[in-house]
Amino acid sequence: MNLVNKEKAKQMFIDIGSKYHITLIEWNHDQDHVHVLSKAHPKTEPSKFINYYKIYSSRIINKNFLTSKSNCGRSPSGLEVFVF
Repeated sequence: MNLVNKEKAKQMFIDIGSKYHITLIEWNHDQDHVHVLSKAHPKTEPSKFINYYKIYSSRIINKNFLTSKSNCGRSPSGLEVFVF
């Protein structure tokens, strides 16, 4: 992922997080992954947020960045994308 894509992923995290009462505290990125430190409301279920974030971000990435079916499941750079 390049810097523009990482910033889009960060903004998606912020947007979706606000719906789940999750606040982004710190966002660091490396060549092929990101590290996130966040704060959540005690009643927030992190697993539901992560599942929704993975589904939503995957749809956006597929819609905007993948050009052929042969690339499905991989980022445009060919790297696998994992969200923990």
